[in-house]
Amino acid sequence: MNQVFKDLLATRKLPTPSTIALEIMRLSTSESTSLGDIADIVEKDPALSGKLLQYANTALFATTAPVVSIRQAIVRLGTDIVMGLALGFSLLSKNREGRCEHFDYGGFWSGSLAMAMAARCLAEMQAGFDADELFICGLLSEIGRLALASLYPQKYSEILTANLAEPALLLEEYKEFGIDHAEVSMELLREWGIPNGYIEAIILLKQLTPEEATGGERPELLNLLRLSRLMAKMCVMELPLQEKIAAAEELAAQHTMSSEEFGILLDRILLRWREWCLILEIPARECSSSGRIESIGTSEPKPCKIDGEEAFCILAVDDDPTTLQSLKTLLEKDATTILTAKCGDEALRLAIHYQPDLIITNWHMPDMSGIDLCRTLRKTEFAKHLYIIMLTATESDDELVQAFEAGADDYVGKPFTPKVLEARVRGGKRIVRYQEKMNQDRNVIQNYADKLTAVNKKFHTMAMTDPLTGLPNRRYAMERLQEMMSESTGFGSTLSCIMIDIDHFKQINDTYGHDCGDIVLKKISAIFKKKSRTSDMISRIGGEEFLAVSDRNSLHEAVVFAERLRQEIAEHDISLIGRTIRITISLGVAIKTAEMSDGNALIMLADRALYSAKKKGRNRVEVAQTPLPDVRP
Repeated sequence: MNQVFKDLLATRKLPTPSTIALEIMRLSTSESTSLGDIADIVEKDPALSGKLLQYANTALFATTAPVVSIRQAIVRLGTDIVMGLALGFSLLSKNREGRCEHFDYGGFWSGSLAMAMAARCLAEMQAGFDADELFICGLLSEIGRLALASLYPQKYSEILTANLAEPALLLEEYKEFGIDHAEVSMELLREWGIPNGYIEAIILLKQLTPEEATGGERPELLNLLRLSRLMAKMCVMELPLQEKIAAAEELAAQHTMSSEEFGILLDRILLRWREWCLILEIPARECSSSGRIESIGTSEPKPCKIDGEEAFCILAVDDDPTTLQSLKTLLEKDATTILTAKCGDEALRLAIHYQPDLIITNWHMPDMSGIDLCRTLRKTEFAKHLYIIMLTATESDDELVQAFEAGADDYVGKPFTPKVLEARVRGGKRIVRYQEKMNQDRNVIQNYADKLTAVNKKFHTMAMTDPLTGLPNRRYAMERLQEMMSESTGFGSTLSCIMIDIDHFKQINDTYGHDCGDIVLKKISAIFKKKSRTSDMISRIGGEEFLAVSDRNSLHEAVVFAERLRQEIAEHDISLIGRTIRITISLGVAIKTAEMSDGNALIMLADRALYSAKKKGRNRVEVAQTPLPDVRP
């Protein structure tokens, strides 16, 4: 371990995962740890639980049934992914802001999440990569920058004011602190158990130029991360964009990706990135598509507002210098910026660069005419709602039709009358403002819709989960059982059902109180989770009643499973208000038969076996016969 890093570690000021995340990391490295152990830890952090459920229920993990419990989420994601996500989410929640003045905390996490999503999407397209591991690798790849901002807020802020590119920034960091953010990232990732292959690739990504970076154990991983970083910078609109777009397209071509495929991939990354920015409440720049990114190129901000009036930018295009000067003098107001171009080619560059609100262009110009300029601009994403006024010396019907078909919104005859031109510009400005307001309203509605979707998902999870035990409730159990019945019939597989009842539970409530009864229910549920397999579904369907459904291969295996649950409960001590008691359970086992068409028949058979177990003295397992003799009075 780097000695400087050791000294930094001793200060305890480095970004540190939450206690919950650290405990998950510890459990994940233990061979004796069960999924239930990890689920118990995750459930202690409601925020982390919510994020894991959201992640497990995204389109990335689409399945026939939604995840409604933390245990199911862990089964679906895997312990390694849960560990990585817990690490990333806990760091994010604890480091949304800080004391380093010129460190953009929101931008840092926005960019990190963009790289995580880019790495994941790229990994999904190529064999030999674990998409989830690449997601975590991308999310934490720049963690050293956050660490230096946390350790040296004032000094690091001074360094950041110089806006240095990466090689120069790394050198300046080393001069000032004796370590750079790439080395800090490496040591932190090693400290948190990230595989060495990923750490090496991240370091090479920062230290070598594309021409130099041909070494390392996995050069294909390095190339994937380099392309991920370029696409992440495109997502967050890091200027200038032109060289990043060119470099990304070149790398994509090396991956045998066409321009069209590259655009589709970037759109997918943008969609997923914006979805996760919303979930994690991370700022995301407004960029709806790959086409918009490519059209903006080296885009710069529009003019600032002046004296409270909203800024407005007009681009005037004419090959006559006198006309240009007249337009500038006529239209230049306090909050209006006038840009001028002497030809269509220059106008196109300025339009892409500054994205004006309105363009006034002459029709007949050398090289690129006003008509050609209109047609070219209308092909770009940003100019679809741009207002264009055409200046023309002729006003024949055919030419006016041609102008409107090319994309012009209005026209003014030359030589123009100042009052008429000003009126037409005011009309165009009014339409532009209406359009902006509509877009703002649309975004507000979309944000509400996104939030409503997230709330609905949360309510759906709550509706399917027993709030006391965290197990699936009766509603989910019945829906899932019916699905499992159909799957069993379709594939010709076995399906077992176990009805479970806590013996003398009413006496526990009457003797110790309902709070103690709740403790018993939670303890027993925790044992059920710990002793069941991934494919076992155990749910709480009533007060002290539980249902276990399993795809065990035979009746014998189902009985062995039930007996293991019974024995584990019987041998477990439960402490209640100063006393230690032992609880027993009765279980009834049934196997699906060929004539069963729905889950109710299977549950009824298991329930009759359970009744038999209770009649025979409780604390036992009984197996249903087909048909089972009616033992009820």
